[in-house]
Amino acid sequence: MTKNKAIYLNKNKGIRCPVKQSGMQDVIVISCSYEHNAPSSATSSNLKFGYYTVRYVIEGRGYATINGVTHKLDQDMVYISFPNSNSSIVQDENEPYALAWFVVDGLAVKNILSEVCSEQKDIILKLTPDEKLRKIFTTTPYKCKNDIEHSDFIALSAFYEIMYRIARQTRKNAKSASKTNSHVKNASQYVQDNYADPFLSVSKIATEIGIAPKYLSTIFKATTGIDLNKYITNKRLAEANALLEKGVFSIAQISEMCGFTSPYYFSAVYKKYNAIPPSMVASKYKNEIHSELNAKSISPTIKKSTQGRDMLHGYKPTHKPT
Repeated sequence: MTKNKAIYLNKNKGIRCPVKQSGMQDVIVISCSYEHNAPSSATSSNLKFGYYTVRYVIEGRGYATINGVTHKLDQDMVYISFPNSNSSIVQDENEPYALAWFVVDGLAVKNILSEVCSEQKDIILKLTPDEKLRKIFTTTPYKCKNDIEHSDFIALSAFYEIMYRIARQTRKNAKSASKTNSHVKNASQYVQDNYADPFLSVSKIATEIGIAPKYLSTIFKATTGIDLNKYITNKRLAEANALLEKGVFSIAQISEMCGFTSPYYFSAVYKKYNAIPPSMVASKYKNEIHSELNAKSISPTIKKSTQGRDMLHGYKPTHKPT
């Protein structure tokens, strides 16, 4: 067979190259491969496969099933499976992927992956296109095949370069996510502390924490699943309910204490979210409180009266009337 000519294995077009094994222990590259899958290729299971596998989707589509949950795989996605994991991978029948992968083992691999991806289980990552990363995955099998004697160093060098290029993206994303979470946390705390301000708004919160209002709205909704304006309203209504339960404040007082611009607006918003006006809720709690107070004031009188009656019933004259 001529050099660099693709070989055919398991109906797939490509190359699978075993790597020379040496005395390395921290990271051992077992093999590296690059194939265009046939539409009818069998599903590949990791359940009884005792090595780490780092895969990169060069083009096309496929599916990874991890613990019964199926995930789509598209171009520029990385799928890393751990030894003997309950997972499998298969190409899309209509648009089968071209897949490149490294099979690795060693004492340091788990720690390296945790540094790169912050995970201790099967990992799926969507990367931004990286031509150098793509080239490393697709050319390393041929480089190793053409120089088997030094394939251990070739593959090991490629593995570390792959980890480096993945880490550049994941760590950047992690840093961005941390900053986003900090903004969301600060916005949430600002609402908790200032819900009584009738002028509280997304713009005011954004100004206080130093970011653009539109950006704040976007990251708050993406992180919490709720619109920031609705979050403000929910906080105000929750505090209003707590005050209504006390049964001692008027609707006007509660409206002002919770940041609503008027009692009428408060009533309208409350009814929209609770289907009944706050006045009905206030009356209910006030009646309950009055009933409890009346019961407490009546109870001692009844007890005293009963005690007096009992004393009379037990009274016996000490002498007969003349």
